[in-house]
Amino acid sequence: PVDEQVPAKEATALNSRPKGLNAEASTVVSVKRLASDNDASGSAPEPAQLAKKPRVGASQEGVEVIQCSHIVLKHSLCQNAVDRDKLPVTRNKQVALAMIADFRQQVVEIEEPDARLGKLSQLAKAHSDCGASWKLGGKLPPVRRGVLNEAFEDTAFALSVGEVSKPVETEMGIHVIMRVS
Repeated sequence: PVDEQVPAKEATALNSRPKGLNAEASTVVSVKRLASDNDASGSAPEPAQLAKKPRVGASQEGVEVIQCSHIVLKHSLCQNAVDRDKLPVTRNKQVALAMIADFRQQVVEIEEPDARLGKLSQLAKAHSDCGASWKLGGKLPPVRRGVLNEAFEDTAFALSVGEVSKPVETEMGIHVIMRVS
């Protein structure tokens, strides 16, 4: 959620919608307004730069960088419930959870870590709703604590290299995560 990424004052600004703008346009306007309010030079950073700031209260002690791959399936109650082709998601949460559990089982039954990652990659390319990573086989860029969704991050950082998580629910959908490094 937005309030985990920015202080309460800024979260309020991001959650308010200027009259006449749809939610997507409003977010862009709010992010730019927030950035220009916080930058004395008046130049607003790109929204991607804002997203990479650590969550408020996230510990930066012993900063560790990890890399993960994942599969996410959205369901009809998710935030931004559209698939990677920008079509509305109609599956319910129970179906998404059952599918992720099946994908996880297919991955964990493989013992060799590189083969396990290969299977996860194959499944991500075929099924993941992550618009940013599905073409890369679910591969996410290296990340440090405080950047990702808290539930996703806590799970990813708790995994050993090569380990596959149980299903993880976030507002973006149901995930299965494999820690790569």
